[in-house]
Amino acid sequence: MPKVDTTPAAILEAVRKIDIVSELLDEKNKNNLKMIVEGKVSGGKQIGPYARLLAYEPGETIMREGDWGGNTFYLSVAGDVDVYVKDDSGKEKKVARLAPGACLGERSILAGIPRNATIRAADGASVLELVRPALRLLRSLKKFAEKVDDSYRNHGLANAIAQLQEQTGGALNPLDLVALGNVSQFMAYGKHHVLVQEGMPIDRIFLIRSGWVRRGSPLEFEPCQGGRRKPGLRARKAPSMRCLPR
Repeated sequence: MPKVDTTPAAILEAVRKIDIVSELLDEKNKNNLKMIVEGKVSGGKQIGPYARLLAYEPGETIMREGDWGGNTFYLSVAGDVDVYVKDDSGKEKKVARLAPGACLGERSILAGIPRNATIRAADGASVLELVRPALRLLRSLKKFAEKVDDSYRNHGLANAIAQLQEQTGGALNPLDLVALGNVSQFMAYGKHHVLVQEGMPIDRIFLIRSGWVRRGSPLEFEPCQGGRRKPGLRARKAPSMRCLPR
């Protein structure tokens, strides 16, 4: 079990060492820093703090592949950490060693998925463990937001391509997969975002992995099962990998 330190001074010192959250130390972010490091009392109840400092022995597991970790993620403070994933036979294989400053486990929160790797301290390591509310505060920081968004998109793109390959029965060869990855982006759009604008040239297609889309047109159209409908907006749930032209 790791050694736990919840003192504000220790957590603040850890924040100072992590480049991607260094903006927390700016005057404009002092309230967010206080919530993460110390918390506050509101309505007679303690809210936060949202972080604690954990020190791991060499080889000790920080997070484990397959576990659900939707409420916590980590920022490595000192010491390298090793990344392991399981192969098809279930055997663990070391795939990377990460230096201090890495963000770990944030995709479980963003995507609502189990951990996709096991992380262990190499020769001993300390990490900041943060809970879900801290992610919202940290995403207001430019460096942190860019790093997390890039990681989420790259991971999401790889998963989407793998899902497409599975649904097409392995129709894409290795060169096709590489080419598709090079010309594609994985994006998450908010409510009311316009994907396709009527009358504009088609210059891309969208593969909708999940969520709802709404289609509107000033012209009547012929639905698949016959009959005509009045024009307007129609909500349609997009099944896995529905394709929209643009």
